[in-house]
Amino acid sequence: MTTAPDHHTDIEQDLTQRLAELARAFIADLSARGHLTHTPHRHQATPPPTPHEPSPVETDVNTAEALTPLPEQPGPQLTPHAQTRPPQTLADLHALHPDPPQTLSDLLAAHLTANGAQHTPNDPPDRIPTPTDPPDNRQGVTALLAPQHVLVGTDRTPVSIPTPSPMLRGAITLPRTTHRTPRWARTTTPSEAHSPDEAGSPDGAPSDTHTPDGALAAHTTGPDPDRVQHTAATATQLQTNHAHRLELAHITPHHDHVTIHINAATLNDWEYWLTAINALDTPTHRIGTTQTTTGHINDTPIHLTAHHVPQLLDQATQNAKDPYYHHGRIYDLTHPHTDRHGQTWHYTGQRQSDNTPLLALPGTNHPPYPLTTITTTNGPLTPTHRPPDDANA
Repeated sequence: MTTAPDHHTDIEQDLTQRLAELARAFIADLSARGHLTHTPHRHQATPPPTPHEPSPVETDVNTAEALTPLPEQPGPQLTPHAQTRPPQTLADLHALHPDPPQTLSDLLAAHLTANGAQHTPNDPPDRIPTPTDPPDNRQGVTALLAPQHVLVGTDRTPVSIPTPSPMLRGAITLPRTTHRTPRWARTTTPSEAHSPDEAGSPDGAPSDTHTPDGALAAHTTGPDPDRVQHTAATATQLQTNHAHRLELAHITPHHDHVTIHINAATLNDWEYWLTAINALDTPTHRIGTTQTTTGHINDTPIHLTAHHVPQLLDQATQNAKDPYYHHGRIYDLTHPHTDRHGQTWHYTGQRQSDNTPLLALPGTNHPPYPLTTITTTNGPLTPTHRPPDDANA
């Protein structure tokens, strides 16, 4: 709680009384010495005192402002017990403190110190103190003149001293400090976080064994030369064995796989390459006007991209009487199909719960098998009677 500006405390009343007694003693002393001068009229201008000759009033007021010495200086301390009556003459003032006074704030500070309080002038100092200045008894911040609201600070950070607003007068203000957040208290983002090894060498130089993504440079190596050579040999083998195919666009070896592009004219072209890359029971994917899949030769992945195949599959589905689609192939179940061993399988008209058709070998005691199982073990399956469009192709 702060004191209202217009509230006169006991200290203020005592200060007013003592200043009045001091003024009367001062005037009486001037009269005794004959230094009183005639007061000019209002229309007469009073010449200002020269810098080398201060006026008597200014001299006496400055003299009265240094009643209490600084704590570092030896000398008598003005206390209520030591001063039993107010000074009457300038000689009494000089006896209390032989040093010449400086400012009116010193007088106020002396009076407050004598009554157990501290005072810091509200007016800005002539210059802002720096951390190299010696300590004095003017540190801290004091609100008003009431002792119960004195707040003493020790911060000497050189900051600007703003003029207090009239609405904020009477409030206790803490000194401003220059604060810097320590590194350990800062919030960082993942991009700003560093791994422990990024500190580098003991001399502080950054380590060159890390890439920007944090991986060790030693672990970032090129492709295995043996792997590249093996992949190139597989591509050469494919080129040699299938160079006669008219639908073949190109075969490209990479460091760990081979890509093949074809322009299929019929489904025979598409099924030929499914067999060539051992993609007998491998899912295929429709991407726009292309059909893609992946097979393996000599443990090397072969990525096949066939253009125009989706349209051919749609056309074959429309032409089939009982079509069944499985892994990029259309099976017309009205025709028998022959496996790679020469065995002919016939559709029994029965299906599993997942709608997979069951095929059997006529003239044998073998039970029917799912078409998907037959294609996996004995595939590929080719129709015994090709559709007219494929036969003419």
